[in-house]
Amino acid sequence: MPAVLSSTQQWAQLQDSPKHMSWIASFLYQLPSWLVLWITSPGVILLARRWPIEGQHRLAHLGRHLLIALVFGSVFLFVSIPLRRVFHPNGVVWSFFGPSVFKSGPQFIAVGALCYGLLVLIGALLDTRARLRVIEGNGNTEPETKADTPRLVIETRSGQAIISPAEVLWVEPGVGGGCVLRTESGEVRVRPALSEMEERFADLGFVRVHRSRLVNVSRIVEVKGGAHREGDAVLDTGDVVPVSRRRRGDLEVRLGS
Repeated sequence: MPAVLSSTQQWAQLQDSPKHMSWIASFLYQLPSWLVLWITSPGVILLARRWPIEGQHRLAHLGRHLLIALVFGSVFLFVSIPLRRVFHPNGVVWSFFGPSVFKSGPQFIAVGALCYGLLVLIGALLDTRARLRVIEGNGNTEPETKADTPRLVIETRSGQAIISPAEVLWVEPGVGGGCVLRTESGEVRVRPALSEMEERFADLGFVRVHRSRLVNVSRIVEVKGGAHREGDAVLDTGDVVPVSRRRRGDLEVRLGS
């Protein structure tokens, strides 16, 4: 009675004797396994980060992540070549969704892309927890003198952020939509358009000085340039914001000059 071989052993024998299995049959045999991995990898990446991200168009963001995933997977494939020979002379390392899933190059790239997606997901979760801790810490340790400081909850690309308008230097349009709030410590990318931010900040000491700039009047120390001409507003941080000729009069009225 002939010995009964496992699917992995049968696959190893077929690999040792390629003439018993055409490339079409081999492709169809492995099709379910690498299809699952290729479909799962972009799916994990999409779930890891909400898109569009950082003011980029959703297609640009998706393409960037897929490109990084392919590079990550290719490196994973290159590193795996000597490992496969160490674990098994026939290259059969593990059986997952079918025998010898790690023997095919595309499958290795897909596994690497999946690992990249998981790393992005873990990083996003850790970043969210860190932001929550910072918000809770600010709420517990904030001095009483800042209790009356107005704060706004603004929608960002990855959730919501609590913004203190007094800390914002100026607001400018973001790439691909939304706005960028410039502060002394960096920038915050938010979903609302510049016109909407102008309405929200109208009673908080902000004025539109340019078609692409909304500036905090309390941070302006000087306006350069002749009257009725385009100029520049110099902030107390040394930053310079352009001022259009049409909007310069409104700025001078707000400054009392």
